[in-house]
Amino acid sequence: MKYCDTCRSAYPNDFSTCPRDQAPLRATSDLVPGMVVRGKYEVLEKIGAGGMAAVYKVRHLAFGEIRALKVVAAKLCDDEGFLKRFRTEAVVTRRLQHPNAVRVDDLDVTEDGRPFIVMEHVQGKNLREVIRAEGAFEVARAAAIGKQVASALGAAHALGITHRDIKPDNILLTVGPDGQALAKVLDLGSRRCARDRSTWDPATRRRRRAWSWARRNTSRPSRPWGSAATTSTGAPISIRWA
Repeated sequence: MKYCDTCRSAYPNDFSTCPRDQAPLRATSDLVPGMVVRGKYEVLEKIGAGGMAAVYKVRHLAFGEIRALKVVAAKLCDDEGFLKRFRTEAVVTRRLQHPNAVRVDDLDVTEDGRPFIVMEHVQGKNLREVIRAEGAFEVARAAAIGKQVASALGAAHALGITHRDIKPDNILLTVGPDGQALAKVLDLGSRRCARDRSTWDPATRRRRRAWSWARRNTSRPSRPWGSAATTSTGAPISIRWA
């Protein structure tokens, strides 16, 4: 990506000077503070990064609202399978409007072609950080957080969305409008639309076929977990049912 330090605009990599003010552009692999993405999101700071994407705190210029922008890593821009899953997950998760789930506001691409999603920015710490700082929770507090997280996951499951990486790092704790503690489930990259088979990778397809065969050809055991099941012909088969 190319960036103009004068007008703070971003451009594709094949640009060398800014069309607005003719200033020379500089190359950057990251979004930098002050940069304006797609003419509407001003980058404030980088707040996280992983192998697949980086997250930035941004301001919507028209609304003056703070948001979180998650952009795909440059190394994955040629992975059509990943990009398709990224877009599909964003579109499906957009339908999930729940007070305990981080809201998705926008889906677009940067000037150099990297897809990004814009999400609600939650002011708070994740559950792991809070536990490390405060120690074990009282039962009532832990139960209240668990209830909120379960509510968000239940709403997601109703839409066919499975969060495959639920953990303390992906649960944000903040304060709601009513002044009460509020838990928010995040990390859209870990979610999968279970009903959209076009997003399944080859390994997932093999597992699904194997599971489907097992369900058709075995009977659920009436004995405790780990008991042997039998095939439709009565032959024993070693299988553990979830």
